[in-house]
Amino acid sequence: MAENFVEISHVDDLDRLEREFRWLQELKTAGTSTYIAIRMESRLQAWHDTRASAGLEIQTQQSQVDQMEAVLAEKQTYTRQLKSSITSGKAKIERPEEELKAEVEALAILGMTKDDLERSQVVICEKLELSKQKLAKIKQEAVKTLSLTEESFKVALQCELERTYTEKLTKLEQQVRSHKFHVD
Repeated sequence: MAENFVEISHVDDLDRLEREFRWLQELKTAGTSTYIAIRMESRLQAWHDTRASAGLEIQTQQSQVDQMEAVLAEKQTYTRQLKSSITSGKAKIERPEEELKAEVEALAILGMTKDDLERSQVVICEKLELSKQKLAKIKQEAVKTLSLTEESFKVALQCELERTYTEKLTKLEQQVRSHKFHVD
């Protein structure tokens, strides 16, 4: 049983080495220009798609920020109105005892409502800040993407793909050179 496992291990090692060797030969035969040409088209398409969607992302995020700011403004206005009501309510507490009880209850409700609104405002402020940060990031990425010409993108992509090709070729050559056979 152990012998079969050792034989299978050797066969697997040989198969892997053969695949690595074929891949190395294909890379060397095809060369840098073929390697780059194969990958250039899909990367260019992705770049074009990113440029095309940049404006839509900004509009969507800007709309969300605008809506959140409008909701926050409404809540702030309502909070100010509630604070004014609380202030005037406190002045009314000096009325007779029957009115006093009703006003105390109304103030408690107003206070709880105000507290709920203030907590809600804190949450909205946090979300608004995150949305503003995301919008700034999207705008920054859009500016970067939109400022590139196709030629400058191709040049940068060419350099990146040449570096990737060299790294893969070197790694594969090292794997093939360092491959050890286990013979028992």
